[in-house]
Amino acid sequence: MPRRGRDSLFAVAFAAFVAATLGACAEAPPAARVSRQHAGHAAPAPGFLDLRGQARQAREQGDLGAAAELLAQAHRMAPQNPVVSLHLAEVLAATGDRAAALGQLQRLAAGGVSMDLVASPELARLAGDPRFASLLQAMERNRAPIARAEIVC
Repeated sequence: MPRRGRDSLFAVAFAAFVAATLGACAEAPPAARVSRQHAGHAAPAPGFLDLRGQARQAREQGDLGAAAELLAQAHRMAPQNPVVSLHLAEVLAATGDRAAALGQLQRLAAGGVSMDLVASPELARLAGDPRFASLLQAMERNRAPIARAEIVC
């Protein structure tokens, strides 16, 4: 194929690629968005950070039930997030759900987390429970170094 024909074929292919890319990325016109919303489509589910923010607001407003539900949703999205687990444990302890709060703390301790549990006023309410005492010991053990460095060179 002559060079000129190959270049024009490339140009056509490139133009098709750009058109397809722009078409795929183009946003629907506002009228289409409105009509879909009115057609009964639900709003997108809140993301992890949205849930954490809403839980913080609910907690500040004293709505611990809503805060617990929002934190539980965030925890389901990111079960390894220790901050959400801790906040959920605090809210559960504040609502009086000792078993669930201790379960959250047990998972944190089993994951190697170490923190001062009695520094939290909500968690300090659990201090009389023998399971809480064992959690304090487990978190203290988690503070111990797990390896010692050796000078190699």
